[in-house]
Amino acid sequence: IRSWQGKFDSALEKCEQAWSICEREGKAESPEAARICSLRGVAHYQRGEYQQALVYYDQGRHICELLGTTKSSEAAMLLLKMGAALRAQGRLQEAVGTYERALRKFKEAGTMESVQAAIVLRHLAIALGDMGDYEGAKLELGKSLELLERSNAMGSMAGADALRSLGDLQWAAGDLAEAAERYEQVLKVTAANGLLTGPEPAAILWRIARVECARGQWRSAVDRLEEANAMFQSSGTDRTQEAARSKAQLGVARQGLGQVDEASQCFLAALEVFEAHGMATCLDAAEIQARLGEAYLFKGELDSAKEQFDAAWATHEAAGATRRPQAAEILQLRGDFERQLGNLHGALEKYDQATE
Repeated sequence: IRSWQGKFDSALEKCEQAWSICEREGKAESPEAARICSLRGVAHYQRGEYQQALVYYDQGRHICELLGTTKSSEAAMLLLKMGAALRAQGRLQEAVGTYERALRKFKEAGTMESVQAAIVLRHLAIALGDMGDYEGAKLELGKSLELLERSNAMGSMAGADALRSLGDLQWAAGDLAEAAERYEQVLKVTAANGLLTGPEPAAILWRIARVECARGQWRSAVDRLEEANAMFQSSGTDRTQEAARSKAQLGVARQGLGQVDEASQCFLAALEVFEAHGMATCLDAAEIQARLGEAYLFKGELDSAKEQFDAAWATHEAAGATRRPQAAEILQLRGDFERQLGNLHGALEKYDQATE
């Protein structure tokens, strides 16, 4: 509970106390110890410390191996969490493989109709979407939503997360009205679960603002993003990936208002968060690099723009994610760069690649 409230130091303190009790009572290799490892990982993950989260998840998985409980739901959920941390670091292929291993655990245990299995399917859909496999993502997310419906869990936070993922897919497909509707649904579910402020509603607010930016509603987007960023700040989650994406979206909105210098500062602040967590080459960071490059292009700082565009494209290539819409946007920006240099042939080549 402390972790979900954003009180990470308190959450980790409680985990340390619980771990000390396990050690004192000779239960350091017990199911309780595995759960404590999982909770420690969650606290680090929510704080944006993904590598440290992986350490604790792996420790919990090792305990499950010692206990012979690798086919349990607990072991499957540890794999889910490991996959999420891998995805946050841009290690998409590893994340997909880890989610698929988790699903096999549910099948072996005969629990594929559970809410936990629906959560794994949602995460698998997200990773597939990151790789540009939107058909695969829709298929897996559809399975997740069906399971949640059958379990009467659409009013839970698991249901809210699935609706948010659906909104993200609709956003990626350019269905702005549908995406906005999904995000509004999520806000209602989070409010019904008592989450009126904090990282959960903040993550939805910045997504609604992203839709507003796509519609050219820049001022409304700025107001909403400042509200979201204040929520991240007050909950102590302003150094997380979600908070960085919100800060970057504020940059997009300010750029839309013609405030290019302020936008650049937002992009740089967001990238600094990713760099601090060793995630400078993940896909979310690449999207921000492309936006920063665009700001440099507006200011005529061509060398700096090219550096950002090249880095963003290299990340997409390394992740096998060159079929994403975001990759097409990078190619379009690289075309704009070539055109500004007067290299019309090079610009047309990039535009053709983008339309493919």
